[in-house]
Amino acid sequence: MPSARPPALRRSGLRRTVGLFALSALVGTAALAGGAVSATAAPVDPGALPPQEPGVTLRTFQVPPGISQLCTLRGGTTPNVDKLMPVVDFTTDDDFGLVDNFLTHVRANLIVPEAGSYGFRVTSDDGSRVTLDGQQILDNDGFQDSTSVETAVTLEPGAHELFVEHFEGGYGQRLLLQWKPRARPTGPRSPAPTSAPTPVWSA
Repeated sequence: MPSARPPALRRSGLRRTVGLFALSALVGTAALAGGAVSATAAPVDPGALPPQEPGVTLRTFQVPPGISQLCTLRGGTTPNVDKLMPVVDFTTDDDFGLVDNFLTHVRANLIVPEAGSYGFRVTSDDGSRVTLDGQQILDNDGFQDSTSVETAVTLEPGAHELFVEHFEGGYGQRLLLQWKPRARPTGPRSPAPTSAPTPVWSA
């Protein structure tokens, strides 16, 4: 089992970007009423962002045993793990940096190249929630085996702020986020976000 507080891998002042064709979009599976949602916040011009690094910021927080749903941390809580990861596709203890009883926060800027409807899918063990531009688009909370939900989101071109929450109680862990441009042909599944210009998951 890793030490209680592994060294944090910090990159001061840098925000992470993930990409659709170079820097891009997020995923999820959500059984939201009505099926599709629209991001309400106006996207940011990518050129106005501070320097970016490809990937996502992963922060993992140790919590007391007994966690059974997502919860809000007290302000100023320091993560046990803070590192850059290439995609949101975490399974092992090494990926998360902790073993059992932890919360995971993932942050990134999603750069969308063109307006349209995008499919999002999140798969998690235990619970998870996906927020885009401050709006919840996927809710997969609860103590559970690996479970997926998905939805469609209408997005405008530009940078969209992504935030993924996840918790793990015990007996295995999983967090996978995928995306798919809805108007494009389906292709093989792959973790998302990705820097490669390929479709993401099969219908």
